[in-house]
Formats: sequence, structure tokens, C-alpha cells
Amino acid sequence: MKRILLILPLAWLALLFWPAAADFAAQPPPLEVESAWVRQPPPGATVAAGYLRLHNPGDTTLRVSGVEVAPSVARSAEIHGMEMRNGTMRMRHLVEGVELAPGASAELAPGGRHLMLFGILQSLQEGDRVGLTIRLEDGRKVTVAADVQRDAP
Repeated sequence: MKRILLILPLAWLALLFWPAAADFAAQPPPLEVESAWVRQPPPGATVAAGYLRLHNPGDTTLRVSGVEVAPSVARSAEIHGMEMRNGTMRMRHLVEGVELAPGASAELAPGGRHLMLFGILQSLQEGDRVGLTIRLEDGRKVTVAADVQRDAP
């Protein structure tokens, strides 16, 4: 009898929260991040570049507002773009981030938009993995592991 008295409230709570748990589990990720990799920097380098593919699987526009790197790997990370100015290719921090319409994808690839890791704190060797957290403007975050590679996969 005591066992039934203990189980009934727990069963009632499970039924009460079941729909919310089912909705939460059914939610797709806010942003899909694929093919993440970081180019192996030369010995002694204090910066490294990272690349990945972003995809918005949802039905509302998303803005990727920034990126974080594992604190054991580097001091900071930023999204950068390349632009031609006065005949010279220049890199600049994209403070506005990257906007993705519903169903849209964006490549952060060599020669274009990319990630920059600053203040490298450890030697990055081919085969290592670097933890990256992609921040969305609405406060949500998506964490991925980027493979360190010498060349594009």
C-alpha cells in the first residue's frame, strides 16, 4: 500500500509533464552546423582559421551573432569576411554576424567568410578537435567540435 501511495503522485507528475517533454524532444536544432574544421596553424602561430557550413532548418530568419572557442584552445574567436579594397584583399570582423533566411545555408570557407581564432594557447595538430560554440542573436547556442586539418577536407 505504501508503495502505491508513493507511485501514484510520481505517475501523475509524469503524465502532467509528458506533453511538454514530448514537444521539447521533437524540437529540431535551431541551427545545423556541418563540416566544421580548423586549419592547422604553423608552429608558433597565435591565430588560426576555421570553416563550417551553417543551415537554418526553421521557418524564421536566424542571425549568427558570434562564436566562442574552448578557453583551453584560444583566447577568443570571431566571424570574419574578406573584401577587396583599393586592389588589396582585406579581412574584417563581421560584427553584424551572418543572417540566414528560413531554409538557407551559408558557407564559411577559405577565401570568404570564415572564423578566426585569436591567442592560440596550445599547439593544434592534425586530428585534434576544437570545441566551438555558435551564438545566435536570440541567445541560443549550438556547440560543435571542429577537426584540425592541414588542408580542406
